[in-house]
Amino acid sequence: MSEEADIFDKVFLVVEDEYLVAADILDVLGRAGADVIGPVSSLEGALKLVDEAEQIDAAVLDIHLRGAEVYPVADALSLRNVPFAFLTAYDRGDLPERFREAPFLQKPVDPDELLQLLSRL
Repeated sequence: MSEEADIFDKVFLVVEDEYLVAADILDVLGRAGADVIGPVSSLEGALKLVDEAEQIDAAVLDIHLRGAEVYPVADALSLRNVPFAFLTAYDRGDLPERFREAPFLQKPVDPDELLQLLSRL
């Protein structure tokens, strides 16, 4: 089964504050037939979407958002049992201990790698 089939009609939350990166993620997900909530570029906006969205199948989280860290969003998603992946320019070792085993991709991200990771979530 292809990665596109695995994410077709799934709902993904995209939390990313870099416009071009967010646009690339939206393009990749859109071509694969996924639905997207966002992108949202602030911690407050992301927390609001997690709280209000009826359905989130998985999320892509940039770690640093305009001076804030995304970890409260990851915690909120975990409480809802929503899988997520971090997408960042930082190293895995920079993550808090509780997230060191979370799915993780470093920027810049290859579209095929992103689809493969998201299809496993």
